[in-house]
Amino acid sequence: MIMKSDSDLTTVRVVDLEWVYAGPAQLFGSAPWWLLHDRPVNDEWKIENSDHAPVATEHYFDCLRIFNEALVKEEEKRPKSQYKELSEHVKWSETSGAIWVHMLLFSGFFNPLGFPYMKWRQFIGFEWWMKRVSELQIRPEVKDFVCDKLRDLDEYDKGRKGRGTQGLSRSWSDDEG
Repeated sequence: MIMKSDSDLTTVRVVDLEWVYAGPAQLFGSAPWWLLHDRPVNDEWKIENSDHAPVATEHYFDCLRIFNEALVKEEEKRPKSQYKELSEHVKWSETSGAIWVHMLLFSGFFNPLGFPYMKWRQFIGFEWWMKRVSELQIRPEVKDFVCDKLRDLDEYDKGRKGRGTQGLSRSWSDDEG
């Protein structure tokens, strides 16, 4: 709430900060993920084959086109001296592929079968992606790191089993890495 003064506590404005965006301008200028009408980390968006994207992706790009058209129309209504570059940033995020990196930043890098990952792989090219994945898989420190984490998980699971709860034991084999 905004008050009239320190001595007069009459409320003059109320500011609702529920939907306020706070973040880097580059992310604000990216094509909005909320046009998906869902979070991009939803398990229903998992895509094992990048040629078979969910039907909702078509809806997303239709909404994105409408969003861009509406944004340009609204910017055209503004006086010439005012900032009108948001639509350009949104278009840039699409053409540069930044939209997918930004979606990954918002949703986390936890799901290589998810929608943003699939679109990023399509944008950068499958060969580039597989080269990077293979570079990471053959590095001994990656395998050591995974083995350490799986050992930690097993120890954690043993502690949970002792308390009567189900564990999540896993193993790392040469076939997986």
